[in-house]
Amino acid sequence: RLSVLSAMLNLAVKWGHVRDNPLRQVKRLKVDAVEPPHLSVEEANRLLEACREDRDLFTFTALGLNTGMRAGEIVNLTWADVDLRRRIVKVRPKAKAEGVKAWRVKTGDLRDIPVNDFLADVLARHPRHISSPYVLHHTDGTPYVGEIMRQKLRRAGGRAGLPFHVHPHLLRHTFGTHLAANGVDVV
Repeated sequence: RLSVLSAMLNLAVKWGHVRDNPLRQVKRLKVDAVEPPHLSVEEANRLLEACREDRDLFTFTALGLNTGMRAGEIVNLTWADVDLRRRIVKVRPKAKAEGVKAWRVKTGDLRDIPVNDFLADVLARHPRHISSPYVLHHTDGTPYVGEIMRQKLRRAGGRAGLPFHVHPHLLRHTFGTHLAANGVDVV
């Protein structure tokens, strides 16, 4: 809370509303690092099963659990970013073009993410829209926004009987935790 308040006061200084940030001199308490929450393999499977009734949510969840992609990266994924022959998903910025809205990668990093057998099968079976380039889309072809998927995922977590709040970033943490547990350097 102090960090957020300090950041707000730094902006107030920058914008000329106050002369100085009084929290600059406040010493922060040391807090032990905690492992971010993540799903076990069994919990991830239960979540996927709870998502099965909604094809887009199932694919969204499979992408998050198997690639570690951010929610914005997933909802902005187009079929041009999916190369099942080479088994990769590309995370790239999008320029406004026919049927595609402009979008920027959060960190600016462009990357190719390997696709495992399970995800390749999910993507190969996922229906394509007749005119939309997006992998995940409404029936009219317009892309989802992250908030809709967050709400759907939260409800699926409840159906799966998971004991904590399920959100898209939990999928990313789960992916990273499982990679690290298998000896992969995630940095």
